[in-house]
Amino acid sequence: MTTLDARARRAAHSIHAGLAEFTPAASFDVVVVRQQRWRTLQAGLAGAAAAVLVVLAGIAITPDAAPEVADVPVTVVTTIPAPEPEVVPPVVVDTTTEAPEPTTTTTTTTTTEAPASTTTTTAADTTPPPLAITSPKDGEHFEVDVIEFRGTTEPGATVFAGQYEANVDGEGNWSIVLVLSPGANGARFVATDVAGNQSEARITVHYDEPKPTTTTTKAPEEIEFTAYNVYGVCDEEPPYDVYWGTAPPGTPIYVESEYGSGSTVANEGGEWELKVYFPEAPPEKEFTVKVKNDKGQKYYFGFIWLV
Repeated sequence: MTTLDARARRAAHSIHAGLAEFTPAASFDVVVVRQQRWRTLQAGLAGAAAAVLVVLAGIAITPDAAPEVADVPVTVVTTIPAPEPEVVPPVVVDTTTEAPEPTTTTTTTTTTEAPASTTTTTAADTTPPPLAITSPKDGEHFEVDVIEFRGTTEPGATVFAGQYEANVDGEGNWSIVLVLSPGANGARFVATDVAGNQSEARITVHYDEPKPTTTTTKAPEEIEFTAYNVYGVCDEEPPYDVYWGTAPPGTPIYVESEYGSGSTVANEGGEWELKVYFPEAPPEKEFTVKVKNDKGQKYYFGFIWLV
């Protein structure tokens, strides 16, 4: 028997002795016993593996020539493999408490819509009422001093001429009677509607005062010097006025002003008349016109040019 055989035999003998000494304890739990057996078997296998490693190491370092070893009786050892331990899965106790499912609460809200309010806004009336003068015509001349003015306006409106109120019917037709002064007369009419809006219209008419009829039985030298004017105002261009009167036949008459002048002679009947233009007259400003005869007798009149 070689040294290698002897070492192998001793290792096998050690494994067999380790298995023979194992005695299970009957008082342990089956699972515990099986675990202890498995640990013991693992220890034996580890020892055998160590012995084999030692033998292999000895083979590597032992010289070829080794002394002979006395024959040792060989004992055949039959190794019964230990049963594989049953793997018992660990008992897992679930300590998790399931949370209750959330309760879904549905709230139904009923909204009652308030009825929409409708606000109607009426725009303020800021339009002036229409105002028209249909009679007489602007610039018309009359030989009477009482004239009726007529026109149209908005129904329900009032019409005034200065402080005098006109008559207005349901359709907006208005009329008013005014007394004229000799010469030009400017009339201003104002219409006012129910909202207080106003509009105005203007017109100029002329009253041509009739000339007095002169009947004389006096001798021509007894006729007195007199002077008169027809208008006093004028809205035409160039402005003018008419002057007339009485004087002894053949008497020269002079009409003078800083904006215009003229002259004439009394006729055989002792009457005279003269139309005088004032081309340089200032607008809307009254000035004085002087009428005189050759003896120095004078009359004064005012004149205004209405533009």
